[in-house]
Amino acid sequence: MVPLVSVLFGSILGSTLQAHFGLSYNLWWVIGAVVCVAAVGALNFVGVQVSARFGLIFGFFEILVMVALSLTLIVAAGSRNTFEVFTTHYATVPGFKGMSGIVGGSVYAILAFIGFDAAAPMAEETRNARRNVGRAVVLSCLIIGLFYVLTTYASTVYFGPGRYGSFYLAGGGNPWNLIATAVWGAGWIALFIALLNSNAACSNGGGSAATRAQWAMGRIRVLPAFFGRTHPRFGSPYVAVLITYIGGLVLTLWLGEQYTPLTAFALIGTIITGAIVPIYIAVNLACIAFFWRERRSEFNVIKHLLFPILGIVLFVPAFFADLGIKLFSFISPLTYPLSLAGIVIGVWYGLGIVMLIYFAMRHPRRIADTAKVFVDDEDAAEALPA
Repeated sequence: MVPLVSVLFGSILGSTLQAHFGLSYNLWWVIGAVVCVAAVGALNFVGVQVSARFGLIFGFFEILVMVALSLTLIVAAGSRNTFEVFTTHYATVPGFKGMSGIVGGSVYAILAFIGFDAAAPMAEETRNARRNVGRAVVLSCLIIGLFYVLTTYASTVYFGPGRYGSFYLAGGGNPWNLIATAVWGAGWIALFIALLNSNAACSNGGGSAATRAQWAMGRIRVLPAFFGRTHPRFGSPYVAVLITYIGGLVLTLWLGEQYTPLTAFALIGTIITGAIVPIYIAVNLACIAFFWRERRSEFNVIKHLLFPILGIVLFVPAFFADLGIKLFSFISPLTYPLSLAGIVIGVWYGLGIVMLIYFAMRHPRRIADTAKVFVDDEDAAEALPA
């Protein structure tokens, strides 16, 4: 997640400064990416309380600005406001018409939602985790879902539903800056700050979850033990933080220079989506199996059977669409370098399988311990980072 949002942070900074001040995009996207990684990495280094507070401030400011802009766009759209955008009426992109377009677009929707479960790795650092983590996961989906509906509707009716397929190319790849300038004039500065804040907050949230997961895995020795070290002063999993953000910066700069920042963003997003969807499918299957086998008295046909099956049905075509595997007629093969995503995911999962076999044969206890790396019991609490 760190490279994904850092390269986008740099691209937004570079494209905006180029559009308004004629500055070099190639220079400023690099500066922006470095600043994003360094700043957010430093916040995570000094502890979760500091990084969480900044994340809340960043996120609240972004939502406030985007809601205000969305309402402005809806008013400015006037007679172009229509509920037809909630149907397949405008799903007219060649090869992705009707429901095919809905399934194809779901790939981007999944990418946008990835991270809602990031509250789980923070359980050991959360008061009343059994209650609050669950609420955070569910409420984050509901709130951000409504937020996405509002902002997407507003930009669609203002920009024009019939040409929305080219929205991402408008304004030199920064369409929100373009429409904010059109309706707010100099108010684009507020949006500019909000978008940078948004990316910093995403990097902060994703980095916090990733480093806590690495710390927990280091503690049970599935990862090398040094991942489980905490800073003597800040109590943060500083080794995991350093590895995550330094590695993220290297990957960000290398991919951005190797291709382009926007292409790098698309490639990383394709990899992340393709890697996470099988996990979501597995979680749906696990939900059915767990409540049927272990909690039969609590089994609810709607919650524990129909919803998981519906999730699987929706995720399967999205997975193949994301990787360009032509299982369905509307799926188009990915062009280079996005076509590398399947290879990267295959190698990543292959390494995971090799590790699983190794630990199952040599250290089976460590595999069993992965089931409780995020529990909030007293034994785990003794070593939790601040």
